Order: sequence, then structure tokens, then C-alpha cells
Amino acid sequence: MKGRDTNKLAVNMIKTSKQEDITDKFTNALNNLDRAFPYAKTLYQNDMFIAASKLMNSVEGMQILYQFADRFDKAGVFQDSPWEHPAKLQAPLVTGSIKAKGTQSLIEILSELRMLSIAKERHRHKNVSAEMAKSFLYEVMALNLDFLFPEDTEAARLERSKEVKRAENLFKFLAAELTLSAITGTLIKEIHNLSVQRPIMVDRIVSMIKKAQQTLSDPDINETDRKAINRYVAAISGPTQLSQAYPELHEYRNMVMNLENHDLEEEARTFAEFMRETGLVSPHHIVLVRYLNFNENRDLLATAMGLNEKGKANLKEHFLIVKELIKVAIHPPTRQTLYGLARMLERGVFSYTPVIPGLRRLIELDVLPETRNLLLKWLGKDEGLTANDIMVSGAIRVLGQPLGVGQGLNPTCQTARGISLWSLHAPGYLLELIPRAARDGDIDMNFEGLEIHSKYLSGGLISELNVEKLD
Repeated sequence: MKGRDTNKLAVNMIKTSKQEDITDKFTNALNNLDRAFPYAKTLYQNDMFIAASKLMNSVEGMQILYQFADRFDKAGVFQDSPWEHPAKLQAPLVTGSIKAKGTQSLIEILSELRMLSIAKERHRHKNVSAEMAKSFLYEVMALNLDFLFPEDTEAARLERSKEVKRAENLFKFLAAELTLSAITGTLIKEIHNLSVQRPIMVDRIVSMIKKAQQTLSDPDINETDRKAINRYVAAISGPTQLSQAYPELHEYRNMVMNLENHDLEEEARTFAEFMRETGLVSPHHIVLVRYLNFNENRDLLATAMGLNEKGKANLKEHFLIVKELIKVAIHPPTRQTLYGLARMLERGVFSYTPVIPGLRRLIELDVLPETRNLLLKWLGKDEGLTANDIMVSGAIRVLGQPLGVGQGLNPTCQTARGISLWSLHAPGYLLELIPRAARDGDIDMNFEGLEIHSKYLSGGLISELNVEKLD
């Protein structure tokens, strides 16, 4: 009874008003299962699984279930199932089980919570030591990074069943309870594999880097992994000594203004090196670039963007529009646009006749209130950017990284393909479509000999637009 009282006290501390009822139902179902005779356990298991499934819909619910994990074996949660003997469980089989329909995924989640309880020595198991449980969970986490860091892809959206959402909640909870140090090698490899693709949306990569950063305090991380993590962290937070010494942007800006030319050049060169290596841009890099742009320092601007010879030639030829674009569209919240601009210059996009007038049109465009609200919705407070700034920023990134266009979790694969295709082969046409959509709320096209207008098309596949928040 003492153990049960401790469980109840712990649960009461983390309950919410919405969870009280389902927590009580689960407690009753587990108690009924616990009291049942061994031959009758299967009659009570289903009620317990149904009650547990309600709690699995949130990370908080996973924590509530975890408080009872030391009772699962004795109560008969796993009796007469493949999970009855935890020492025989195999980590590679978890993925399939946890995504399966029905009770199989529920039992798998409860099994991981049992393993976590053993790993953290909340209770002992005669056949599984704490170290064995930890090793098992680390292998499970390494094999299932997609649950820790969900992909923003069409395939992921289609597969995002209630079972997958529950799995994501479980792995968030596991990551909070266990250090990720044991899987840093896997995590670094995944960060590298994603970053070399140079996607426009980098939230998932940044999230992985920040998780990896949390493992740096572990003395057991090998030096190679530690250096790799530090390099990615520097790429998003500031790789230079000055940017690390002055993390606040206004303080860094004041220091930059007092640098000698050779120090500015070293600062610019270091930022460019990290941006080119990872495809990621730090806020401090933008502060430097805006300062160089304000002073019309073309040579150091080229250095700060790491431009090749073709890029430098295009910067020299089209400096006036580049200067205007940096002023309008490249700010700390839109920092990734700098990489897009650098790629635009190297791809020679400004040499296409319709591009410069098209970009200027976007800067001055009178956008619809609905469009303005949509663009500003994803901006942090007090950023001081306009809807046009954000729109131009997005256009630059698409034109600079046509192969980095992704549809995210939106069911818009043909649209993504079209945008990628036009930005690569018909940038002028793309710059005609954007203002028509933003200003008129309508795009018209010929389809099989008929003129169709987007504003007259009913329905659509997007219920909620999946975007990347600017901060």
C-alpha cells in the first residue's frame, strides 16, 4: 500500500483538470487488473489499455503513466504477450510495433515506460538490470529519431496516425528523462545528412542541434562528436570570438562598428565559412552583413557571403538591387535568406531580365489584408518587419534554393514541384504569380484549354498551413 500511496502523491502533483477523469479511470482499470486472478487477467487488460491510450495523447499523460510503471509487471499488463519477458525484447522491433494499429502500439509504449522505470531504478527486475534497460532505450531512441524530431514531409503527414502522435509524445518524454549522450553519433550523422540537402526550412535541423548541445556537459562524449556538435552550435549561434563574447545583438552591433577593416574581414570570413559548410546562418552574421551593406563595403559583403567568382561579378553588377534587398528582406528573424541571396548571386538569377523588376514589385506591392495577416502571423513580437519584408525574404530563398523547396506537412506536392521548377527555369514567371496571389488573391492559369481562377476553386487540401515560425 505504501508504494501505491507514493504513486498517487506523485500523480496528484502533475495532474491537470482535464486529465483528472482519465487518470482516475486508468487508476481504477489498473487496480482491477492487479486484483484479478492470473487466469482472468486477459478479461481486464483491454479496459486498462483503453484508459492508458487516453493518457498517451500528451507528454504530461506519459509522465502520469510512468508513475505507475513499477506496477505494470505485477499487475499483469504484459501477461501472455510478447512483452511479458523484457530481457527478450529487441530494440529493432520497436518501430513496427509502436506504429501498429490496435493494442500492440499501446503495449509497446507501456513497455518502454517500464524499461525507463527500471533504467532509473524506480524498481528492480530480476532479469533486467538498470544498465541493460538504459542500453535498450538508447538503442530504441537511436533507431527512431523521426519520433524525436518529426519530419515535415508529405509522407510524414500521411503516416501521422494517432499511433505516431502517441509515439512522438513518448519519445519527447524519454528524451526529457534520459540524456541523449549515448546517441550523439547518430544525432550528428542525421544533422549532417539533413543539412547537406540545404532545405529552405531548417527548424528540424536547429532543433536537433539544440538537443545535441544539451549533451555537451557529459564527460563521456568522445572528442570527435564534441567538436562536431560545437561546430553546428556555433553555426546557429555565432562562430566568431566576438559574437560569442557578445551574445546580445545590440552589443555585438556596437562592437562591430568599432572594428578595424582587417578585423571586419576576419569576422566576415569566419561567418561565411560556417554558412557555406552547414547552410545555416546565425543572427550575428546578419548584423555584420547589414552593417557592411549600410557602409556599401562591397568587397567585405562578398567575403561575408563566401561568394565564388561568378557571385562576386554578379554582386558588382547588381549591387544596387542587392543593397536594397538586404535592407528590406534580410534581418535576424529572416537570417536564412542570406544563404538564398548568396546562391542567387552565384546562380546568376539577377541576370534574368524579369527578376529585378519582379523583386522591386514585391517590395512595393499593396498586399491584401488577409495576406498581410497570414505573413505576420508567423513573426515574433516587436520584430519591426512588414508583410512585404517577409514576402520578399521568402522569394529570395526560393529563387536561391530551388532544390530546397519542400512542402512541409502540407498536402501540396504539385505546388511545391511547380515552385521549384519555376524558380529554377522560369524565375520571371514565378515573380508574376506571387504578386497576383498576394495583391489580388487570385491566380489564373490555362488548364486543358480552360482558364481557371484559384479564387473560384472550392475546397482544397490544406486545412491548416504548416510553416516555419520566424524568430
